[in-house]
Amino acid sequence: MLLQAIIFPIQGNIVIIVFDTPDHTPKKRKERMLVLANRIHKEIEHSLDTMECQIGLGRHYPSNMQLFRSFYEAKVALELGKYESRHRSVRHFEDIGIARLLSNVHNDLLLEYYEATLGELILLDEENDDFYMVTLEAFYNHNGDINQTAEQLYIHPNTLRKRLKKLETILNVDFNQMEDMLKIFVALKIMKILK
Repeated sequence: MLLQAIIFPIQGNIVIIVFDTPDHTPKKRKERMLVLANRIHKEIEHSLDTMECQIGLGRHYPSNMQLFRSFYEAKVALELGKYESRHRSVRHFEDIGIARLLSNVHNDLLLEYYEATLGELILLDEENDDFYMVTLEAFYNHNGDINQTAEQLYIHPNTLRKRLKKLETILNVDFNQMEDMLKIFVALKIMKILK
């Protein structure tokens, strides 16, 4: 894989602009960039084992005038990819899930959504020294698996079920409804992004 590239530092990061041939499909381009990025990551880890390396990739754009979009996407992949449940050292903008959509929403709107969805629960936790947010996050981190969540929280699965029922009441949701699950999932993602 012989590629032409421009490499320069900016804001404490190293930016690599790779020029690809126009005859590749978007899927093939992405695959080639992921292979290249993983090779670079592996080489840096091997050579500089005390240094942490993470790589963000933006999409390919046909015009040099659109380089800023790819750079922005790579930055978003790097920053927001940290909040994925699967931690990866090489992240492509197309693979960061819902955080990709949230990156284009103003922080005030994100905060408003987050507070409207989880605000009451957060206040309840603060006032009563409760553990509802910890329970909710663990439940989502384990994709709704009762046994894995209970194990992480060191509680019996039936105790967890009771807490989840209480959470449904507080949040006015039903964890058996996909729309309600998504609503809470987005609020938890926003919480991580805003922090």
